[in-house]
Amino acid sequence: MQLDDKIFNAKLLLIGEYTVINGGQALAMPLDKYGGKWVKDATNVTSRIGLTKLLTYLQGDHQLGHLFDLSRFSLDLNDGLAFESNIPLGYGLGSSGALVAGFYDRYVYEADTDLVSLKTTLASTESAFHGASSGLDPLVCYLNK
Repeated sequence: MQLDDKIFNAKLLLIGEYTVINGGQALAMPLDKYGGKWVKDATNVTSRIGLTKLLTYLQGDHQLGHLFDLSRFSLDLNDGLAFESNIPLGYGLGSSGALVAGFYDRYVYEADTDLVSLKTTLASTESAFHGASSGLDPLVCYLNK
């Protein structure tokens, strides 16, 4: 069961794949052919494992975790929350970025309006999956531009 109509699109990195890793510039755009959305589906094991990993990571990060309603997130996970996505994994299209964008959108207490600060928060959140992130993927997925 879909929880709302909001889709978090994949992203396509046009220029700067390697420079962005080192803090350089890149050019990216949303790719609406692929995306993800929140659903209630307790059988989506892959999504639920990733979401549980994100919850555990944020619960241990006191500088980041306080920005989000982790109690509600935990309750929603126990109630079958999943992030359903058709974004291919391992192709650099931002599957974890879309998930982080969706998480931020749904669970942040107060959305950041400063792009630099927003990108930093999204990068730190996506680090749950990659160890380090530029923040570009979830930023493009969140802003959809």
